[in-house]
Amino acid sequence: MNLYYGSIEGNEASLDADESRHLTQVMRQLSGEVLISNGQGKIARAEIMHATKKGSLLKVLSTEEIPAPTVKIMGVGFPKSRDRVEFMVEKLIELGITEIHPILSKHSERDKVNIDRLKRIARAALKQSKQAWETQIHAPVKLEDFLKTHPETVQKFIAYVPQNPEDHLGLRVKADASSQILIGPEGGFHPKEVEMAKDHGYQVVSLGKNRLRTETAAISAATLLGLPKIQ
Repeated sequence: MNLYYGSIEGNEASLDADESRHLTQVMRQLSGEVLISNGQGKIARAEIMHATKKGSLLKVLSTEEIPAPTVKIMGVGFPKSRDRVEFMVEKLIELGITEIHPILSKHSERDKVNIDRLKRIARAALKQSKQAWETQIHAPVKLEDFLKTHPETVQKFIAYVPQNPEDHLGLRVKADASSQILIGPEGGFHPKEVEMAKDHGYQVVSLGKNRLRTETAAISAATLLGLPKIQ
């Protein structure tokens, strides 16, 4: 059963024009049942009552409340290429990252992002991976300002050049604890930025011996944050 992003209010659900066009013109579905996620933890099974390309109304048949996922926050220096940015964001959402912050640092390649476009990509990724909670995508923020956010997060990591094998993220992370990680731009973090992160309680970790593109490093880190600790 296909999943759509929409509003759920009591016994009614609705889809906006974008979702309705997908329902009626791409999927060519004008009747029957679908699943609706409101992006805030609720998924409804609903029956289509009225569907047009401008909007759709549905009758809620049943709902399921999904607990909020473990907090997984990523601050990342966005690549210059828009295609690489969008691919990265899509995969981070599919892998369960709950917040994405574009980071501005000394070696940043991109200081502006199209938040509205990324939110549309985020909703498509939410539907693709059948999630109940929408990932928050924030405006670009300076590294020093990001370091002051989310003081309650249990685990804080900054990915940097490989050091000792025991510094690998997979050996440090606890999957069931809230976490945030910093991934640098193509030029990496400046040593002074790493020291600043350490002063704010961040652990320096490795993602392996190979030199990774920003989006590869981000996806690798997101995967490791969701895995049980390696023994």
